[in-house]
Amino acid sequence: MTTISTATPTLGRGDDDRGLQAVLLDMDGTLVDTEDFWWQAEASLFAELGFELTAEDRAHVVGGPMTRVIDHLLAGTGVD
Repeated sequence: MTTISTATPTLGRGDDDRGLQAVLLDMDGTLVDTEDFWWQAEASLFAELGFELTAEDRAHVVGGPMTRVIDHLLAGTGVD
C-alpha cells in the first residue's frame, strides 16, 4: 500500500532556509537511468519461469502503462 502525505511542509527557521520545496519520485529513469537494470531483472525472472523475453517484448513493456504491460506479458506466456 502506498501512502501519500498531504501535509504542507513548514518553512525553516532562518531567512535563507526555506525548507522542503519539492519532492521528485523517480519511477521512470528521470534521475537515474534504471531501465536496463529493470529489463535485465525482468528477463532473468521470466527465464527462470521458462519464458524468453525478446527485444520485441521490451518495446511493448518499457515506458508503457502497467495495464498494457501486464496484458502483453500474460498473452506472451499464456498464463491466465
